[in-house]
Amino acid sequence: MSTFATPYTSRLTGHTSDVVSTAVAPGGGVLATGSWDRTARLWDVRDAHHPVQLAAVDHPERLMSVAFDEDGCVLATADERSVRLWDVTDRRAPTELGTLPGQPSAAPSWVAYRPGGDGVLATGHTDGTTRLWNANDPRRPRLLATLPGHTGTVTSVTFSPDSRTAATTGDTTTRLWDVHDPADPHLLDVLRGHTDTVTSAAFSPDGKTVATGSWDRTARIWPLTADRRAQPPAVLPVHPAIVWSVAFSPDGTTLASVGGATHFWDVTTPTDPQRTSTVQGGFYQAAFSPDGRVFANSDRLLDLRDLSLATHDDVVTSLAFAPGGHLLASASWDGTARLWQVTGGRALWPLSALRGHTRFVRCVTFSPDGRTLVTASEDGTARVWNITDSRKPRLTSVIAPDRGEVAGAALSPDGRLLALWAQAGAGLWDLTDPADPRPLSRIAENGPHVTTASFRPDGRTLVTSTGESGSLRFWDVTRPRDPRELPSPFRSDPLTGGVFSPDNRTLAAFHRTDRTVWLIDAHDIHHPAKTTQLPASDSWLYTLTFDPSGRRLAAGAADGNARLWDTSGAPAAPPTVLSGHANPVPAVAFTPDGNTLATGGNDFTIRLRETRPAQVTTRICDSAHPRITKAQWAQHFPAVGFTPPCPTT
Repeated sequence: MSTFATPYTSRLTGHTSDVVSTAVAPGGGVLATGSWDRTARLWDVRDAHHPVQLAAVDHPERLMSVAFDEDGCVLATADERSVRLWDVTDRRAPTELGTLPGQPSAAPSWVAYRPGGDGVLATGHTDGTTRLWNANDPRRPRLLATLPGHTGTVTSVTFSPDSRTAATTGDTTTRLWDVHDPADPHLLDVLRGHTDTVTSAAFSPDGKTVATGSWDRTARIWPLTADRRAQPPAVLPVHPAIVWSVAFSPDGTTLASVGGATHFWDVTTPTDPQRTSTVQGGFYQAAFSPDGRVFANSDRLLDLRDLSLATHDDVVTSLAFAPGGHLLASASWDGTARLWQVTGGRALWPLSALRGHTRFVRCVTFSPDGRTLVTASEDGTARVWNITDSRKPRLTSVIAPDRGEVAGAALSPDGRLLALWAQAGAGLWDLTDPADPRPLSRIAENGPHVTTASFRPDGRTLVTSTGESGSLRFWDVTRPRDPRELPSPFRSDPLTGGVFSPDNRTLAAFHRTDRTVWLIDAHDIHHPAKTTQLPASDSWLYTLTFDPSGRRLAAGAADGNARLWDTSGAPAAPPTVLSGHANPVPAVAFTPDGNTLATGGNDFTIRLRETRPAQVTTRICDSAHPRITKAQWAQHFPAVGFTPPCPTT
């Protein structure tokens, strides 16, 4: 369960050296790879978890680049001495069609077809030139023009979607060329700013931006004017190594940059890209499949429907699912709240970022109908958002309690009552009209400040935790203009983070001294009584949450793990420990069906976790490929007989 909180990537097995180039056939389903093992290979990748090698062609030298033509019937392969064209109509039996004329002083380094199906082919070379060819008849390719200018090897060539512009990279620059007439190209612009070799370039699907990657460990996004002149770029600086490749998703909303790690960026606003996910590893050339479902990089395939990992630019402080479970909200110290699409309970994809807070965002909470989101911030405000269109959330109102940093917010089950707690006190607000929130009352005045609060599912009671030492207080809020504190036997106990079970019967809270979770019988809210202590592995716990059935309880912990308890049995069993985060985990949330747990960490990441072990087992066995062999088993588990955990067929 911990392992599968990291996106699973499948491997193409067969190459015996680095896979430096990848190309997806225009129709999808077929991938070409080029390797330093002197082979190019074709793969059936319709099932990204079970790729099948279709064919391999040998070269006398190391492969540098591969590219399909417009209809996917011709494959161009460039090795260190020659460029060859192959008929791949029969995917299992490629036949060589022709070889481009070469020069010893200009070894090939790249190959790319122009969109449009006119057979125009570009080749990059080690002498700094790019050549354009008419390869409409692949048996008789003709040189059309030579593009000069780079002072070193051309590292990539790419065409704009309308085929009128080409971008070439090499040295520290990217050159944009008008290639509307490929026999008479003209230089349009030279993009300067990278401080080391530029490795790659990619046009957005609408042709309005071009992205570049470099040895200087940055990627850049350059807006293009109508005449293809570039404006100052947005700089993406977080890579741990050379940025080898950049690639846009087919819909243009996402940019992938590859260099030591693979970063995915929301580029809906190209001038303000937002990193949304990071997958460890990534080298050489990357490509999206035409349908946007598969991301290929070197010898790895990532089914983006398994991308169960999302990223903020700072600590993730709060998570909440909307009704239905297809929308997740997150809050972060980066000053934003974000909305994510949840697919199949396991894939996260960015929808929008909610901006406006000027300091850390501490909390997010949905209204019961899922149309409203409330965000609370250390800037002293809570913001109310209309998220009917989750891609374009609209600010409805701003609440300024004038009580200092707003630490959190909670909505009553009917969505009409909003509890806000801040440094100098807590209060209740009428949210019947989200555009016009009205203050109703203040609670827990003249005492330790409220650190957390939670409504009982019946909407009649609010529980608050107060003070650094912790103290549970119960409030009758049936008359929200005049909340009344109820007697509590736990005023002197160091308890915090109280949350009710969905059936109103149980309250869970963290005991700060003995580091256990107390389960309190709250069926009669006037006479609550402790019933059980759950072991918590001696770690400090943050937010607690019940699943919808009330039989499981989850918490984030300071040791970088999440805890998952089964509360239905007796005696209480130790929790399942879910690892994966590199730092403390302050945020947890269940989907409405309880099958997925979202966790947010101080490592800036959000992870989705399947909570049913049997389902995790099935997914692992469906995805893991190839199966472990007897020889591998003997190498890693010499003292254990060969008993593979998944079926071999």
